[in-house]
Amino acid sequence: MDPVADSATAAFLSQVDRLLGSLLLRIRRCAVSSALREDADIACALCDADGRSLIERGGNPVLRGALSAQVRAILAQDHSAWSLSADQALIANSESLPTPSSEPAAKDREPVVREASLWAGFVDRQTFALLVPLVPPAAQPEAAASSVSLRVLYLALGARFPRAPFGSLPSAEAGLCIDALAPAVDSELANLPPAVGPRYLPFAPPPPAAPPRLQHDEGSALSATVIDERSLPAILRRTSLCREAQSDLLALHACLLQGRKALSALLLRIGWDQAQAQCRALYEQTAQATQRLLSALPAGFYAFADSLDEDGCGATDLALRATLLLRRDEATLDLCDSADAAAGPLNLSAAASVAVVKEAVYRLLHTLDGNASAHAGRLPPSDALCRGLTLRLRRGSIVAAESPSAHALACDETAQRLMDVLQGVFAQVLPSRVAAGSAGTRSAVYVAEPPGVQGTARAESLAERRIVLPGGLGAQPEPGAFSGALFPAMLPSIEALEASVPVRVQTLALRPDSAGLGLRSGEPGWHRALVFLRPQQVTLAGERRRRPPYGLAGGGPAATGQDVLQRDRAMRKLPAKAILHAQAGDVIETESPGGAGHGDAQRAAFFASLFDGGS
Repeated sequence: MDPVADSATAAFLSQVDRLLGSLLLRIRRCAVSSALREDADIACALCDADGRSLIERGGNPVLRGALSAQVRAILAQDHSAWSLSADQALIANSESLPTPSSEPAAKDREPVVREASLWAGFVDRQTFALLVPLVPPAAQPEAAASSVSLRVLYLALGARFPRAPFGSLPSAEAGLCIDALAPAVDSELANLPPAVGPRYLPFAPPPPAAPPRLQHDEGSALSATVIDERSLPAILRRTSLCREAQSDLLALHACLLQGRKALSALLLRIGWDQAQAQCRALYEQTAQATQRLLSALPAGFYAFADSLDEDGCGATDLALRATLLLRRDEATLDLCDSADAAAGPLNLSAAASVAVVKEAVYRLLHTLDGNASAHAGRLPPSDALCRGLTLRLRRGSIVAAESPSAHALACDETAQRLMDVLQGVFAQVLPSRVAAGSAGTRSAVYVAEPPGVQGTARAESLAERRIVLPGGLGAQPEPGAFSGALFPAMLPSIEALEASVPVRVQTLALRPDSAGLGLRSGEPGWHRALVFLRPQQVTLAGERRRRPPYGLAGGGPAATGQDVLQRDRAMRKLPAKAILHAQAGDVIETESPGGAGHGDAQRAAFFASLFDGGS
């Protein structure tokens, strides 16, 4: 590409990226729920007429990478999106699943995904996508759709409102309350609440085959619907969202319309035809950089596997397997050997799996030296990252699940484990450029009022607060190495947490001796103790409680995580995925995994002993 065109494309990217960043910042300032305000579970994208993302922006890589698939799913249902009025948009959180074509998608249209449904575009029903068209001013509604669709662009916005993955416990009258089930003799177990892990019920008959689940656990389906300021409240009341999430969707709609106004003004100032040309040039520039990257990798066959601890419904060691075949003119990533879809809420849709793969390619592009990384600083995430890669998925597997499989935890835990697997694959391709395994989990605790509080359904009136505890990052062999940690290691505000949830943070400190050893040690995990001030329903959703994060190049693994309940003087280790009634004064201690080490751990221990002896 000549320097003049490259400079113009870089200027266009800078302006659009700044507008998209301003849009996300405006949303975080207006948001009420912690998922948007603190965890930044939002993303936006500029897409072309076919639904391909040209520029993606957002803090959650899974939402960001899957947004273009959601746009295509919405457009597949409503072909008149370009004729929406100035105050209207399209909103959806699920889509009907038409029979996919048997022909693979063309490489210049969207990521190539074989043996999986491309229509499974949404991450889960907790993820909402809003869409508005950007139409040139000369296009009139009465014009033929074919003459407009070639020039239209779309501004898309995605947001996720996470909720507890296992519904709620039955009331005390159902016989699961500790007072009714405690043994007559006072003992260490007598003071413990029932930890209902779908596999774990200490004072009850054998656990059921499935966890206690309510009909709205995965959220209500909302097909592509035209919304405006007047109709949106009535539509949102059907989505089984809490009131603060409904308020946030109203704010999302208003911010999206403001973003469209600002972006349309920019496109008019640049010139619509010139803007279209810059969009095509940007897409091709990213695609060419990706193809150069893949062709420069050493040819060979690489494989790696890891597993999820459990799904909360009895299944353990849910395998995720990846094989990468690299040739001079071909790169194929095969995930078909992964486990079947689980009964628990750990299933990824095809769109979410593609998003994780895109993020891995994007990070690899930034990691490597040469021309690819020289351009990477100016190249945004987009669908062009999959141009030279063929991804094989098996329908019905845990990485290509479809309705009615549960997805509530997949965006956090399964997506992170898939990234860990891809990191292990790339560690074989480029041993000196890939960091060791990070914590591999968000170690989330969901807190909500017990059922029946205030005499209303909890999902309609009360918010569930997700409290995330980050873990340690894996050791890097060199600065800027490929890291597989999907989510930033950010601690939530203690003041904001104690103001919104009836808990007190008793302890928050780094966890000693939790990092993996090696020539370069990983980062330690965190230890946190929450004291409950009044009865609450608590849902635990953790991973890396059975298998630790892996080290590389001889580095040692990190410590696994754990959750402990303390009531009075009794302590009990809890399963990774469980539900319990916390009483006033209960303490739940969570220890997140550390990061694994990189390099020969025995050699590092030997040198450390020399220094210890000299002291």
